[in-house]
Amino acid sequence: SLVEGGTEAVRQGVAGEYLSANWAEHELYPLRMWRTKEFKLIESQIGDSELYDLRADPEERTNLIDDPEKREKLAEMRFALTEWLEATGDTWPNVVQPPSGFLKKRG
Repeated sequence: SLVEGGTEAVRQGVAGEYLSANWAEHELYPLRMWRTKEFKLIESQIGDSELYDLRADPEERTNLIDDPEKREKLAEMRFALTEWLEATGDTWPNVVQPPSGFLKKRG
């Protein structure tokens, strides 16, 4: 409806996917995101997760993933992301890593 000039939101959030891109520090791995107007959830293929309250922390400096007061919000965000992944048939990609020796630590 937004394309046709409506004002009703089509979804409650937006999904995104990208690769970590710092080859100098670690191997590449995919990241998934579910973002609403107020919160952002990031999950990685290696199990790292992040949750941010975008109203209180627009620069995403405080990860709330372990905050007991945000458990319900975390469950809601994970459910929404999982629902979107299932609806689209999206699976974690197989990421080809750079050749051995390519990764070098800075310093």
